[in-house]
Amino acid sequence: MSIQALHFAAPTIEVVSQSPRLEMLQSRLKQAGLRPIKAPNDIDPNLASPLLIDAAVVSAQDQQIILSACERQAVRPIILLDGATSDHGTAIQLRTLDQLSTLPARLDLRQRQLGQDQEAKLRRETIARLSPAASAPALPINTNVVYFGPYTPRFNILRSQLSNQGITLKAALTAHSLRDACDTNNATAVLFDISDEDASVADALKRFTEHPTKANVAKIILTAPDQVMPNIGLADHIIDADDTHRTAQVIHQVAACQSTATPSDPSISDNATGLFTRNFLEAHLSAQLKAADQTGQPLTLIGIELSDHLRGKKSTGDILRKHLRMTDLAARYSARHIVISLPATAYGGAVQMARRLQTECEMISEISVLERRQFHTAQSLLSGLLANSDFAASKRA
Repeated sequence: MSIQALHFAAPTIEVVSQSPRLEMLQSRLKQAGLRPIKAPNDIDPNLASPLLIDAAVVSAQDQQIILSACERQAVRPIILLDGATSDHGTAIQLRTLDQLSTLPARLDLRQRQLGQDQEAKLRRETIARLSPAASAPALPINTNVVYFGPYTPRFNILRSQLSNQGITLKAALTAHSLRDACDTNNATAVLFDISDEDASVADALKRFTEHPTKANVAKIILTAPDQVMPNIGLADHIIDADDTHRTAQVIHQVAACQSTATPSDPSISDNATGLFTRNFLEAHLSAQLKAADQTGQPLTLIGIELSDHLRGKKSTGDILRKHLRMTDLAARYSARHIVISLPATAYGGAVQMARRLQTECEMISEISVLERRQFHTAQSLLSGLLANSDFAASKRA
């Protein structure tokens, strides 16, 4: 058993199973770095901790009851350990016991997905409050997606089937053409096909993720059943390569989340930069603080002071957006200040992003970072951010 498995801070996971399978699963989960406990008879669907259902000993009827209750709340990550294919798209499916080792990375991935869905929902609600006449963001008529993997007959089949769903799929043959295709086609997502266990595809995923201006492009892994997946933690979604319906469904979900990333209504969009307005930020930040209280996730703000000669430039917003994830929100707070809200991001992660922004964006003259605390309101958090010079001072030291 690893030292990591014994750490008191290891995440808790409840297991729905029976002896002797229960003890065996608990041992394997500890080896993976998790802290397993037996699930109580009355399962609470409102908890944030993940729940693993052992389909080998849990009846199909009980599985359905648990899954339905948890899916209605859409809060708790569900793992289904089963040798058969399941149609529960929201559940993490593990087909073999060996895949338990990938569970921590899969849970991190699932947490990011839940965060994206929650932030998109909060933005739609804020938009509805501030601009009731504005219609809900519509999906693009045609969604552009880039495919990176072996150019086999499967690609042509996939391209044809996705085309019927309003999705245009284009292949990139090299890592360089992959980045170029994302820039020129305004790609919603990239499909990394590792189902043939091509090491070059897994390496391209790693290098693509490290590129700072690709943070807002969804990374989807297409895999084969029972396959060991390298760089699994770098992906946003993992899908069976033969499940075209699920692939199209995930792409449309990603497009819906991305449609909330850029403001379009004049009442919430700053004309000079194309970012959100101060009014929207203040209203939305209150909702983000409430959500952070409910989930126990951190929330950090980055404050940016612009150089005088670049103040109000449209390119300011365009450059910043390239470095932001779908959950990050940037707003023009004043003539010289831009505030970026980072849900589910602790201070250390925000500092890394702030340093990257300051390196990449010449229009930034000063930058500060502040993580929220329990006593913060939206106004006190914003006031503290713009008065905080600690990070700027540490950069100059």
